This record gives sequence, structure tokens and C-alpha cells, in this order.
Amino acid sequence: MGPLFWKFFAVFLLALVLAAVATGFVVWLHTPHRGAAVAGPAGLVEVAAQAIENEGLPGLHPLFQDNPDLPLTLLVIDDSGREVFGRPAPKEISRRFWPREVKAPSGERFTVLAVPKGERRGGHFRPRLWPPPVLTGMMGFLASLLVAWALARYIAQPIRSLRWAFEQVAAGRLDTRITPAMGKRRDEVADLGRGFDHMTGELERLVEGQRRLLHDVSHELRSPLARLQAAVGLGRQNPERATATYDRIEREVTRLDALVGELLTLSHLDAGSAADPVQKVDLEEFVAAIANDARFEAEAAGKRLEYRGMASEVFAAVHAEPLRRAFENVLRNAVKFTAPGTTVEADTAIDRGDFVLRVADRGPGIPEADLEAVFTPFFRGENGRVGEGTGLGLAIARRAMEVHGGSLRLTNREGGGLVAELRLPGRKGHQGQ
Repeated sequence: MGPLFWKFFAVFLLALVLAAVATGFVVWLHTPHRGAAVAGPAGLVEVAAQAIENEGLPGLHPLFQDNPDLPLTLLVIDDSGREVFGRPAPKEISRRFWPREVKAPSGERFTVLAVPKGERRGGHFRPRLWPPPVLTGMMGFLASLLVAWALARYIAQPIRSLRWAFEQVAAGRLDTRITPAMGKRRDEVADLGRGFDHMTGELERLVEGQRRLLHDVSHELRSPLARLQAAVGLGRQNPERATATYDRIEREVTRLDALVGELLTLSHLDAGSAADPVQKVDLEEFVAAIANDARFEAEAAGKRLEYRGMASEVFAAVHAEPLRRAFENVLRNAVKFTAPGTTVEADTAIDRGDFVLRVADRGPGIPEADLEAVFTPFFRGENGRVGEGTGLGLAIARRAMEVHGGSLRLTNREGGGLVAELRLPGRKGHQGQ
């Protein structure tokens, strides 16, 4: 059970304790402080009665006559209604005085009373009364009311803050945060506030990302569309160059088609899903095939790609197409940016149960400040690392790894270049049969 439960439990327990203490305190104020624990009124009367039965009036110890420590005054009434020690006696003998009739050895009869000590008015004894039940009930009610009010305020205040925050977010103010209003609370309500702040932070990040993506997409589409319009205009002005114009239009349309396709892929991955179904593949064979294609491109560009795979098979259920795009984008990027005459080194391994692909090139690397920014769609680094292309390759690669619960991390290589590590969690190697 969480802290909030125990707070409720402790508060209600405190309310009951306070009510009991308040009631007991009121009773204590109206009750003498000593003697009650030694013997109650009936007990004192019984002791006095036995003393009279055994020894007569001389048997009454002075303690029972007028001791200030006793909570009660013991009165002994004879048959004539007179108090034998000459003290004022109540006009009527009531049951509330615990009367006890007793016979002395001399044959005399007496009535022993235990009367609460009080004030004498007009020669008569006015007993101190016990507090009425209404007063004790009111004290308990007031104590419970005070604690209940404090508890209600403790719970209602953050709920009002949450309601205000939801209204702010509904009005479009996604920068609203509620944790400061929670103060030093450490319970489920504070956890709810932190969860709300995390939610609004993610919403703000996603909305801002969508706005930025929309701006970037419109910018990326504007250039090929402008070139298409220019090509159409030139074709109309110079029909003799129609073939070259059509080739130009075809290239721009192909580029637009690739851009739209990458945007759709990124959209699916951002939603946490992939368009193709899950299928079981051998990751080692899967990566080896992609590396062979990249090796062919490297050799055509005067570069080399050295791939070192594992001897074992590594089967996993994955979305094959997004994962292929992730591996391919990273390998082709390494081939593209490694210096002429250098070698791209790629290897796979099982690390702490994870399947890991490491790709290292000898290119210009990436400034440390841009190592995370390069995963933003359409990012253009200071050193031109992205170069030609849609600017979506690394973003798609990371999203594809995240869909599979994995990760893609970039680090600069000592001596120049970049190292990319693609990690899929919990993949076990199995020898082929």
C-alpha cells in the first residue's frame, strides 16, 4: 500500500485518538485527581460499611471522614437522618450517592453515603456533577471536525491545482507545469503531478516536433516543386529540349516520391509501429546481406568495407523492412563519408545478451554538440555530414531501433571518424542446426 493510504490511516487514527483524549480531558477536569484509581465510590462505601459492622463508628479511620485526597465525602446517616459527624447531609438519599445500610455491633443502624465533594450553599451540600454527555460528544465532534477539515484541505488543494493545469493544457498552453505547486509532497498525488508534467512535456515536445517537421517538409518540397515548374516552363519555351526537360522532371518526381516515402516511414515509426508484419529472421545473415551491398558501393567509390560477422545464427522476430532501413542507412552513411582509400569497419557481436552492430568509418566525424541533433529530421550539420539526401536517414534508423526496443548511438572515433552502435536488446545467439 502506498504512502497516501498510510496518511489516511494515520490521520483517521489521530482523529480518534484526539477525540478520546479530548473526552478524557474534559472528564478529568470534572473529576478529582486522586483516589479514583484506589477505589470507586461503591468500593469506598463498602470499606466504610465493613468497618462499621466490625467495630462500630470508632472503626472508621479518619481517612474516611474528611481527607482532602479523597474524591468523595463519606457520610454516615443514623436512623434520625442526622450525619453522625455533624456534617451537612443531602436532604434526600439518592442512588447516585451509592447508599449502603449497615448494622453496627451495638445494634444501631446507619446508612453510608459517598457524596462527590462540592460547594456548600445555604448549609446544604451541592455535589459536583459529572460533565453531561452532550459536552463530551461536542468535544469529540470538534476534534474530528478539525482533523477532517485539515485532511480535506490537504487532498483538495492539489486536486484543484490539477484541474487548473488541465484547463491550461486544454487551452493550448503546453508549457504548464504543476510540480512546483505540489511542494514537498511525497505521495501518490505528487506522483500524479509529476506524471502530468511528464505528459505535458512529451506533448509539448511532440507538438513542437510536428510543427518543425511540417516547416521542414514544406521547405524540402518547395525546392523540387520549383524545379519542376521551371522545367515545365523551359519545355514550353524550347520544345527542342523536351527530352532533357522530361529527364529533369522525372528526376525531380523520383526525388519527391522518395521523400514522401521516407516521410510515411518516419510517420509510422513515430507512431510506434511499422507498416510490415513481424517475421522471424536470422539477424546475422540479415546484416551480412546488407553489408555485401554496401561493400559493392564502397569499391565503386574507391573505398573498402570490412565486415566481421559471427559464426552463429541469431534469430529474432522483427519488422524486417524498418530494421533493414536502419542497418542500411548507417552502413551507407559510413561508406559515403569515409575518406577515399580508407576502410569502413563493421562487426556484429552478442553483448550482455544484446545483438550489437558496430560501424566505424574514417570520415570527418560530427561535432559533439550535434551528435544527438543529427537524428532530427532534415538536420544539416555544420560540417555538411548529411550531404545529399532527404535528411531523414538517421532519424528513420533511430526510430526503427526504438520500435524494436533498441537504440542507435553515435560517438566520434579517436583519430577521426565516427562509430555507430546499433543495439537490439535480449537477442540470443543460436547455433544453426
